[in-house]
Amino acid sequence: STPIKSSAASDVYKRQRQSCPVLCGLVTNRLQLLFSHRGIIIRLTLHYNRFLTNRLQKAGLSKEKEPERMNEAWTELKQACAQCRRCGLGETRHHLVFGDGAEDARIMLIGEGPGEQEDLQGLPFVGPAGKLLDDMLEMIYLDRTKVYIANIVKCRPPHNRDPQFVEQKCCSEWLRRQIALVDPAIIVCLGRIAATALIKDPFRITREHGQWFDVNGRRCMAIYHPSALLRDTSKRPETFVDLKTLQREIYARCPEVYPDA
Repeated sequence: STPIKSSAASDVYKRQRQSCPVLCGLVTNRLQLLFSHRGIIIRLTLHYNRFLTNRLQKAGLSKEKEPERMNEAWTELKQACAQCRRCGLGETRHHLVFGDGAEDARIMLIGEGPGEQEDLQGLPFVGPAGKLLDDMLEMIYLDRTKVYIANIVKCRPPHNRDPQFVEQKCCSEWLRRQIALVDPAIIVCLGRIAATALIKDPFRITREHGQWFDVNGRRCMAIYHPSALLRDTSKRPETFVDLKTLQREIYARCPEVYPDA
């Protein structure tokens, strides 16, 4: 692309930031700063233009209305999901467990369903498995401000049993709409059940964890569920390798996640 002089580029970027602060904030780190003897030249990369255009087109929004409309879409989805009684899980839950993290994240983590602590607090992965998940993210310099976390089902199955197929199907609309709003580049399935629902059926977690799959234009991978790692610590070295594989893919596909790298 043709370089733009710093004054012109600054005016353009200021107008874009005022009209669409969320998207401009996401791509700030994709600006290339080039230095010359005449001063600073700022060039907007093709990555910025492609990202901005695709994001708005997928959401069906104009640049001026995107933040407001996205907030409305999230509010509407949360309210509709909170009223859901499509399966029996809605009758036995204490709290809906909708999701947690950055709603514009480039990485989305999806587990199978809430456990006891999640049901009591209304947040995903807050029990012992959640503490381990936080530690796993920290190993690759991530945290909940850089990812979005959700589950296949939003209500706790009794006694932490696996969610049944009919329950997953009843909840599939909510997850589908979450994925559409977050619009992640990378989806990480936490465990076999999430991988079977989102990547392929059957999914053999012991053989296929850490492998990449292209699903609906997104890069998808499955790793062992943190609960499985609590039960069987021998799987942790394999999971560390999977996490480093994930980190490399993040560097390649969405380097803005690591702005200081």
